[in-house]
Amino acid sequence: MSTATRRVAKTKRGKRVLHSREPKQVEGPKRLLVLKGHATSQLVGDVLGDLASMVRPLSHRLSRKNPEIMPFEAGKEAGLERLASKFECSLFALGNHTKKRPHNLVLGRLFDGHLLDAVELGVSDFQPMKSFKGAKCAVDSKPCIIFVGEVFENDDTYRRS
Repeated sequence: MSTATRRVAKTKRGKRVLHSREPKQVEGPKRLLVLKGHATSQLVGDVLGDLASMVRPLSHRLSRKNPEIMPFEAGKEAGLERLASKFECSLFALGNHTKKRPHNLVLGRLFDGHLLDAVELGVSDFQPMKSFKGAKCAVDSKPCIIFVGEVFENDDTYRRS
């Protein structure tokens, strides 16, 4: 990085912030930003809540609606990138509900502060964690998402070995 583009801190706090944002040999764990879209159903809200509780110490959940965030429209992903950089999150989960796409969940990741990729999923059959008896999810565990259907079993492009 040249000296013309390099930022120089004037205070000790600014130096600590810039030092924490520098590239590291071993990166820390990825944080998850959980947010609601312009309209969210109760079902999608429960999915987002369970997802945030699974990665509890590494998740940041926003409680208000975010109507300006649409990751698949050009120019409207800037709000998502701004929020992710503000809370230092590299993963996000966005919940929406519309008439054409009911109970919609968007999962994605960011790299270097920009949207890298995202996938849009429809929630059809959801069992909340509180409906299961026994021990709940342990702290700092990794969630598992299972894709079930004929396409995922028969088509080699969707199969992952």
